[in-house]
Amino acid sequence: MSEIKDTLNVVLQKVAANKVNVNAALAQAQATIVQADEETVAAAKVLIAKFSNPQGAMQILQNVYQIDALADTSKEMDAMIAGLQTVLTNESAAEAAALQLAANVGAANSPLSGAGAVSGVDPVADAGQSSEAAPSAA
Repeated sequence: MSEIKDTLNVVLQKVAANKVNVNAALAQAQATIVQADEETVAAAKVLIAKFSNPQGAMQILQNVYQIDALADTSKEMDAMIAGLQTVLTNESAAEAAALQLAANVGAANSPLSGAGAVSGVDPVADAGQSSEAAPSAA
């Protein structure tokens, strides 16, 4: 189990470092949009929603698109960091993560395969299952 904790600590450090980069890019994108008034930003968001692609549009459309994406990524990274910190401080969660990792490795090499992945099944409840049984629970 020490191996999973070591790996999760490395992942936590990398996510935290990448979060700094995302926040810096977000701040830079926000700084470039200050010349636009609220109405222009709202109109740009309508166009992005309509066309789903800012290519060929004015620079302001690209900035609005980038800001929304970076803000979402920043929130997702906060959740990842909190989740990793929780697992690292909870022995049973770390054990369940190690078992889930083993199940995932055995299930078509997909990190989302297995019992506790996206299905919402509590991974601790699956801790007693073998790696063969884990993918069928998804």
